Amino acid sequence: MEITFGEIVASLLRFIASFWNSPFLDFLRFLLAVYTIVLFLDLIMLLILRDVKKDIRVGKFGADMPVAHRKFIKKQWKIVSEHMSGHTDSDWKIAILEADRIVDYVLEISRFPGTNFRERVELASSEQLSRKEDLLRAHLIRNSIIKESSFSLDHSTAKELIAIYESVLSSWGAL
Repeated sequence: MEITFGEIVASLLRFIASFWNSPFLDFLRFLLAVYTIVLFLDLIMLLILRDVKKDIRVGKFGADMPVAHRKFIKKQWKIVSEHMSGHTDSDWKIAILEADRIVDYVLEISRFPGTNFRERVELASSEQLSRKEDLLRAHLIRNSIIKESSFSLDHSTAKELIAIYESVLSSWGAL
């Protein structure tokens, strides 16, 4: 009795087909599916625990605004808003002083290099602070408010300066 090559191939194909449709392989497929789902969920959990948003902010700005400070900053910004709704230039001046102080606080806790507001802003890259020139101009006006007791400020200028501070804080995710 001679076995031909065709019979060997046919036997091998029948064996593979029976193995392919066997309950054992179905069980292995099930385990593999469960394992794949678990790996996918682990990957998602690792991304959440690693704080991907922080990594994006660090990549974009070169530093991160710590999450724990956001609540405090929002509370402080309400004080700025209250002063801006006032009707006297002294209220608006206080709003500008407070807004400048808040931005300086954010730059400091974000570990920008420099010992004061001006140095931190000047040493920041344009990617870190998109409105550097506006921020420096607002800070100069803030300095004028402090140094000159007779410094006058109209409401539209105050609103413009507060908008600069607010845009910087918003771009950092502090507001």
